[in-house]
Amino acid sequence: MPVIKKTLIIVGIAVLIFEFAEHVLLPLFWYITHRKSKPRAGVESMIGGEVEVRTWGDLEGQVIFRGVLWRAASDQSLTPGEKAVIEEANGLTLRVKRRSPKGATRPEQKEG
Repeated sequence: MPVIKKTLIIVGIAVLIFEFAEHVLLPLFWYITHRKSKPRAGVESMIGGEVEVRTWGDLEGQVIFRGVLWRAASDQSLTPGEKAVIEEANGLTLRVKRRSPKGATRPEQKEG
C-alpha cells in the first residue's frame, strides 16, 4: 500500500475520532456537569433572590431587586424595609414571600 494512501486513511480516522469527540462526547460531558446548575440569566435566575420591600399596601407593593424597582404581590402583608424572597415572576410582577429568619427551625425540627 503506498504511503499516501496510508496517510489519508490515518488522517480520515483521526478526523472521525475528533468529530465524534467534539459532537458527542464533549456535549454529553457538558450536559452531565451543568444539568443541575442554576440559571444565570433571564427570569429563572431571579427565583430565590432576595428583595427589599420599598412600599407595601395590603397584598401588593414595590420591591428592590438588584437595584431595580419591581411591582410585587404576596399572600402575606409585608412592611417597608423587610426582606423577602422571590417565588416566581409573572410578566413585570414578582411574587414574593417573607424571608424566614436565619436560624429558624423548620416545623419538622421542633421538639415536643
